Formats: sequence, C-alpha cells, structure tokens
Amino acid sequence: MLDALKESAAAEGLTRVRTVRLVVGQRHGALPYALQFAFEVLAAGSEGLFEGARLEIEERPTRVRCRSCGCEYGEDQAVGWALPCPACGRPVPEVLSGDELFIDYYEGEKDCCEGEKPGAPSPRTAGEGGWNEDKAESRPS
Repeated sequence: MLDALKESAAAEGLTRVRTVRLVVGQRHGALPYALQFAFEVLAAGSEGLFEGARLEIEERPTRVRCRSCGCEYGEDQAVGWALPCPACGRPVPEVLSGDELFIDYYEGEKDCCEGEKPGAPSPRTAGEGGWNEDKAESRPS
C-alpha cells in the first residue's frame, strides 16, 4: 500500500503525505487495528514522505441481497457463515458491501513554489479514487 502511495504521490509532485483514508470491509478479514499499527511503523521509517501522516479507517458493514427473493440485509440479521436470507432461508447471497479494501483518497503537500507558503497543503486532494489490493493503481472516483 505504501509503495503505491509513494508512486502516486511522486507523480502528483507531493513531498509529504498528511492523511490517508482507507476503506475496510467487515468481511474482508483485514484487521483495522493491525493496519493502523503497520501504517504507523512503516510510515515512521519512510524517509519523510509519510512522517506524521494520519491513517483514517472507514469500516464498512456487510450488506447482502438474496439472489432468490431480493431481500437486502446485514450480517447481523443472518445466522451462519453463508448468510442465509432471513426472509426465505436461501444461502449464498450477493455481497453488496463488506469485502472492500482500498484507499479512498490521500492528501499531501507540495514543495514550496512561487506564491505558496512553505508547507502549505496542496490546493487539491491528490490520488482520489485510490488503490485496491488487486491492482495498485489510481481509479476514477
């Protein structure tokens, strides 16, 4: 994740990343506290680009839709791993949310330029659209 951010920040001309917003689905299996810890440890040794950066994590709850009757429900309304429909009992619904893991956006600073104050935030958010675990690339919002 940090490698993809380094690459994107360099392409945007950023010298420091201040905030990273990560979306983690409840069913993905990634543990938010472990991601937070890893980010802090790796950012501390990142040669300044991530120094002092803050990781914000949005946890997305699991939402599914029954393939048979169309009922939408959350993991808390189903019993068992297969998430059987509370209305008709059919297993293996379509997952609508809860299995995500991606960078929603990040914000950073550019080097001081003519007319800008040193250390002033970049006038726009860089890297919107983010990264996902399958492909470390920007995606349109």
